Amino acid sequence: MPIALILNELVTNACKHSGACECPPGCRPITVNLSGDETGVAVTITNPFRGGGQAAHSGFGLNLVKSLLPKQSAHLEFERGDGIYSVVLELLPPIMVTGK
Repeated sequence: MPIALILNELVTNACKHSGACECPPGCRPITVNLSGDETGVAVTITNPFRGGGQAAHSGFGLNLVKSLLPKQSAHLEFERGDGIYSVVLELLPPIMVTGK
């Protein structure tokens, strides 16, 4: 369940902060890509970035995301360049650890 909440928050943030959800024809949409192999998976959410200045790497939504991430099996990375903002969520085994 935490991974579903994390993905929902990341996609919602991409939509909210890019304006892509209300963009006119011809603008760049938000994309969600999944890649993986036996060593893990990566979900990359990419959106056009509007406005100047620095993109925020904090806020209520991202603090929630960071608190829900599995500590030993997940990594969150932010990338920005050429009008594009990307968030990469890497998930490595084991995603879930259960006790006896």
